[in-house]
Amino acid sequence: MFRSAALILVILLLAGSCIPNEPNFEDFRRVELQRLLSNASEKKWQLTERNRNGEAVQYDSCQVARQLIFEFTASTSDKDKAYYINPSDSCTSITDTLEGSWFIPATETAYIPTDTLGVSWGTDTTYFLIEAINIELLEIKTIFSDSLSERFIELDTANLN
Repeated sequence: MFRSAALILVILLLAGSCIPNEPNFEDFRRVELQRLLSNASEKKWQLTERNRNGEAVQYDSCQVARQLIFEFTASTSDKDKAYYINPSDSCTSITDTLEGSWFIPATETAYIPTDTLGVSWGTDTTYFLIEAINIELLEIKTIFSDSLSERFIELDTANLN
Protein backbone atom coordinates (compact mmCIF):
# COMPACT_ATOMS: atom_id res chain seq x y z
CA MET A 1 0.00 0.00 0.00
CA PHE A 2 2.80 2.40 0.97
CA ARG A 3 4.72 1.52 -2.22
CA SER A 4 1.77 2.22 -4.50
CA ALA A 5 1.12 5.57 -2.78
CA ALA A 6 4.80 6.50 -3.12
CA LEU A 7 4.77 5.44 -6.78
CA ILE A 8 1.68 7.56 -7.48
CA LEU A 9 3.33 10.54 -5.76
CA VAL A 10 6.49 10.14 -7.87
CA ILE A 11 4.41 9.90 -11.07
CA LEU A 12 2.47 13.06 -10.14
CA LEU A 13 5.69 14.95 -9.39
CA LEU A 14 7.21 13.90 -12.72
CA ALA A 15 4.04 14.78 -14.63
CA GLY A 16 3.91 18.18 -12.92
CA SER A 17 7.49 18.94 -13.89
CA CYS A 18 6.59 18.49 -17.57
CA ILE A 19 4.02 21.31 -17.47
CA PRO A 20 5.49 24.45 -19.06
CA ASN A 21 6.07 27.50 -16.88
CA GLU A 22 3.47 30.25 -17.02
CA PRO A 23 4.40 33.08 -19.38
CA ASN A 24 5.45 36.35 -17.80
CA PHE A 25 2.31 38.09 -16.59
CA GLU A 26 2.34 41.77 -17.49
CA ASP A 27 -1.35 42.66 -17.61
CA PHE A 28 -3.88 43.20 -14.88
CA ARG A 29 -7.51 42.28 -14.50
CA ARG A 30 -10.06 45.04 -15.03
CA VAL A 31 -10.75 45.63 -11.32
CA GLU A 32 -7.03 45.79 -10.54
CA LEU A 33 -6.50 48.48 -13.20
CA GLN A 34 -9.47 50.45 -11.89
CA ARG A 35 -7.98 50.36 -8.40
CA LEU A 36 -4.45 51.29 -9.55
CA LEU A 37 -5.70 54.20 -11.67
CA SER A 38 -8.14 55.66 -9.14
CA ASN A 39 -7.17 54.27 -5.73
CA ALA A 40 -10.80 53.06 -5.55
CA SER A 41 -12.02 56.66 -5.16
CA GLU A 42 -9.82 59.40 -6.66
CA LYS A 43 -6.20 59.56 -7.75
CA LYS A 44 -4.18 62.40 -9.26
CA TRP A 45 -1.33 61.76 -11.67
CA GLN A 46 1.18 64.44 -12.69
CA LEU A 47 2.52 64.52 -16.23
CA THR A 48 6.30 64.14 -16.37
CA GLU A 49 6.91 63.26 -20.01
CA ARG A 50 5.06 63.35 -23.33
CA ASN A 51 6.24 62.00 -26.68
CA ARG A 52 4.52 62.40 -30.04
CA ASN A 53 5.63 60.13 -32.87
CA GLY A 54 8.72 59.17 -30.86
CA GLU A 55 9.90 62.74 -30.20
CA ALA A 56 9.77 64.49 -26.84
CA VAL A 57 7.26 67.33 -26.64
CA GLN A 58 8.83 70.48 -25.22
CA TYR A 59 6.79 72.27 -22.57
CA ASP A 60 6.54 75.87 -21.58
CA SER A 61 6.37 76.53 -17.85
CA CYS A 62 2.55 76.54 -17.87
CA GLN A 63 2.24 73.00 -19.26
CA VAL A 64 4.60 71.20 -16.91
CA ALA A 65 2.11 70.87 -14.05
CA ARG A 66 -0.58 69.08 -16.07
CA GLN A 67 -2.53 66.50 -14.12
CA LEU A 68 -4.71 63.56 -15.04
CA ILE A 69 -7.31 62.77 -12.40
CA PHE A 70 -9.32 59.55 -12.26
CA GLU A 71 -12.46 59.45 -10.10
CA PHE A 72 -14.03 56.04 -9.55
CA THR A 73 -17.59 55.22 -8.61
CA ALA A 74 -18.87 51.76 -7.79
CA SER A 75 -22.27 52.73 -9.19
CA THR A 76 -23.25 51.00 -12.41
CA SER A 77 -25.39 53.97 -13.48
CA ASP A 78 -22.69 56.66 -13.07
CA LYS A 79 -19.63 57.09 -15.25
CA ASP A 80 -16.16 57.26 -13.77
CA LYS A 81 -14.94 60.83 -14.27
CA ALA A 82 -11.63 61.89 -15.80
CA TYR A 83 -10.07 65.35 -15.72
CA TYR A 84 -7.03 66.59 -17.62
CA ILE A 85 -6.08 69.90 -16.06
CA ASN A 86 -3.44 72.59 -15.90
CA PRO A 87 -3.68 73.67 -12.26
CA SER A 88 -1.32 76.63 -12.67
CA ASP A 89 -3.21 79.90 -12.37
CA SER A 90 -0.03 81.94 -12.78
CA CYS A 91 -0.16 81.54 -16.57
CA THR A 92 -3.81 82.33 -17.26
CA SER A 93 -6.77 83.43 -15.25
CA ILE A 94 -8.80 80.49 -16.59
CA THR A 95 -7.79 76.96 -15.65
CA ASP A 96 -7.39 74.79 -18.73
CA THR A 97 -9.50 71.67 -18.00
CA LEU A 98 -10.87 68.78 -20.02
CA GLU A 99 -13.64 66.85 -18.29
CA GLY A 100 -14.79 63.44 -19.44
CA SER A 101 -15.07 59.85 -18.37
CA TRP A 102 -12.80 56.82 -18.31
CA PHE A 103 -13.29 53.08 -18.42
CA ILE A 104 -11.46 49.80 -18.65
CA PRO A 105 -13.21 47.89 -21.47
CA ALA A 106 -15.08 44.83 -20.28
CA THR A 107 -13.48 41.47 -20.93
CA GLU A 108 -15.18 38.15 -21.59
CA THR A 109 -14.75 37.13 -17.95
CA ALA A 110 -13.46 38.97 -14.90
CA TYR A 111 -10.28 36.87 -14.90
CA ILE A 112 -9.03 37.79 -18.36
CA PRO A 113 -6.16 40.30 -18.14
CA THR A 114 -6.32 43.57 -20.02
CA ASP A 115 -4.00 46.46 -20.76
CA THR A 116 -6.48 48.91 -22.30
CA LEU A 117 -7.81 52.23 -20.99
CA GLY A 118 -10.57 54.20 -22.67
CA VAL A 119 -10.99 57.94 -22.09
CA SER A 120 -13.93 59.90 -23.51
CA TRP A 121 -13.81 63.67 -23.84
CA GLY A 122 -17.36 64.47 -24.97
CA THR A 123 -17.97 62.60 -28.22
CA ASP A 124 -14.30 61.68 -28.79
CA THR A 125 -13.02 58.45 -27.22
CA THR A 126 -9.33 57.60 -27.19
CA TYR A 127 -7.97 54.16 -26.34
CA PHE A 128 -4.62 53.80 -24.63
CA LEU A 129 -2.33 50.84 -24.13
CA ILE A 130 -1.19 50.82 -20.52
CA GLU A 131 2.52 50.18 -20.96
CA ALA A 132 3.41 50.36 -17.24
CA ILE A 133 1.47 50.90 -14.06
CA ASN A 134 2.01 50.60 -10.34
CA ILE A 135 0.89 52.72 -7.40
CA GLU A 136 3.38 55.49 -8.29
CA LEU A 137 3.86 55.29 -12.10
CA LEU A 138 1.58 55.31 -15.15
CA GLU A 139 2.77 55.08 -18.76
CA ILE A 140 0.18 55.09 -21.55
CA LYS A 141 0.30 55.15 -25.35
CA THR A 142 -2.49 55.78 -27.84
CA ILE A 143 -3.65 52.71 -29.74
CA PHE A 144 -5.59 53.90 -32.78
CA SER A 145 -4.66 57.54 -33.36
CA ASP A 146 -1.36 59.39 -33.65
CA SER A 147 1.48 57.97 -31.63
CA LEU A 148 1.20 59.81 -28.31
CA SER A 149 2.80 58.40 -25.19
CA GLU A 150 2.67 59.97 -21.75
CA ARG A 151 4.32 59.23 -18.45
CA PHE A 152 2.78 60.25 -15.13
CA ILE A 153 3.74 59.88 -11.51
CA GLU A 154 1.25 59.77 -8.67
CA LEU A 155 0.81 63.33 -7.42
CA ASP A 156 1.70 62.66 -3.76
CA THR A 157 4.93 61.11 -5.00
CA ALA A 158 5.52 64.11 -7.30
CA ASN A 159 5.20 66.51 -4.37
CA LEU A 160 7.88 64.61 -2.44
CA ASN A 161 10.48 65.18 -5.17
